[in-house]
Amino acid sequence: DKKLADDLLLIQELSTHYQKERIRQGAMIWQPNEYKLQVDEEENIRVSPVPLDSPARSLVAECMIMAGAMTARFCAQNSIPTVFRVQSNTARKRKRKDLSTRPSIAEIYDQFRGMKPANLKIQPDQHSGLGVEQYVQITSPIRRYQDLVLHTQLRAYAQRGKPAMRAQALLELFSELEERQRSNGRAMRRSRNYWALRYYAGKVGGIVEGEVTEVDHRVAKVFLLDTGYIAHWIPGRSVSPGEVVKLKITAVDAENQHLILFPA
Repeated sequence: DKKLADDLLLIQELSTHYQKERIRQGAMIWQPNEYKLQVDEEENIRVSPVPLDSPARSLVAECMIMAGAMTARFCAQNSIPTVFRVQSNTARKRKRKDLSTRPSIAEIYDQFRGMKPANLKIQPDQHSGLGVEQYVQITSPIRRYQDLVLHTQLRAYAQRGKPAMRAQALLELFSELEERQRSNGRAMRRSRNYWALRYYAGKVGGIVEGEVTEVDHRVAKVFLLDTGYIAHWIPGRSVSPGEVVKLKITAVDAENQHLILFPA
């Protein structure tokens, strides 16, 4: 349908412009490579890369950020109690690299390490990581209860001119939900790491490629390029972030989250 195609092209043009403006405001738009781990009933594990930076993914992501920023501005302008996600400028001063084109995985992690974590406030303020003046999460009411609460808050304001909850009550609720969400995130990471290690358990003796993301004294963190698993490796020689290395899988203990790697 030509009209639909024209509408999508217009939305894509707007989202591209919006992303460029966010980058000018200091946004960090890149994420490390993503992988999908699928486990069948017989515990066979299949790993597949998620397409990076496709136009469709970028369009959806930008529209979601735009919706969150516009909703935040609407709430601030109309004194509607809400919970803003706020992130101040980077935690330590550094020369910001040009991130208009995709950087290396090591550079992405380096930028993340220089950012303060986002926190919750009932007063609007900037979200530096997204490059917007104010921001709320609003676009996922099916999977995130906080978003559903804000939908209810806006619906009450639109229908009765009075929000459903006061600001402090919202903040207390969101703080509790935030902690549960962090706990869920930790459980998901442990589960993902477990199955990634089970995947490597079937490849003992094989070779895996990885990119060094950080070096701390004698230990290097390595982003394994076939699963995204972050391995700890003692190289025994000088290595630098961004260096791609080939490693031999020597031993795996999925239960205790251990992966032993040696130079290939």
